[in-house]
Amino acid sequence: AQPGDRLEEFPEHHIKRIKKKDSEEEMVYIPEAYEGLRAGDVVAMVLGGSGDRLAFALSRRAEELGASVFRIPPFHLKEQRVTTDKKADHVLLARLIVEMPQLFYPVGPRDRESIAMREAYRARRDAQKDRIRCEQRLRQRVSGEVFLTAEGRYPEGTIEDEYDRLKANDIILQSLVAEEGRREAELISAVRRLDVWERIFKPLKGCGEVLAAGIMHPIGDIRRFPTAAKLTAFCGVHV
Repeated sequence: AQPGDRLEEFPEHHIKRIKKKDSEEEMVYIPEAYEGLRAGDVVAMVLGGSGDRLAFALSRRAEELGASVFRIPPFHLKEQRVTTDKKADHVLLARLIVEMPQLFYPVGPRDRESIAMREAYRARRDAQKDRIRCEQRLRQRVSGEVFLTAEGRYPEGTIEDEYDRLKANDIILQSLVAEEGRREAELISAVRRLDVWERIFKPLKGCGEVLAAGIMHPIGDIRRFPTAAKLTAFCGVHV
């Protein structure tokens, strides 16, 4: 940034502030230009992890513009990394997509469906945790009311009876239960759109959509693993 630049014209997340070492002076960086994703652009990313959401959004937009998004399994990137400095991975990715495109996989509708399923699984899991925490708070409240009565007695069955009554009438808990139900329905719908559900999990007796999602979610994309043995080791089912 130069004197006279109007920083208020930039979104705060587009402004980079770095303090100089052993000094209170701050270097401020702002975008020189905005280009965005354009026709013919090629985006190279790492497969899996926190980049899923960005890969989803980029690939969807890329299809509209005539651009493309590719992802490389982490083990391939590690093999090509000459040094242990990951800060230069962006340069390495750019070079590899040009020189060794066979190491990458294109991101398409099928990949987006898988990412959407994992997002739905996280949303359902978070809703479930919120519901459980609310139930625990209600139970602690009932326990306190029973044990701290003036009579000092503990009537048999009182805790469970009062707990059931409170659960049935607590507006917050009922709202959380309803949200969990919605998230579960969204998850089931997302799982049913996947080929892996139809071809592998659906034929398994006793394996429903939620259980299948619990297996698929931590694995993410099996292309992250160089061998079947690595995949089974990750799942904890190897010999």
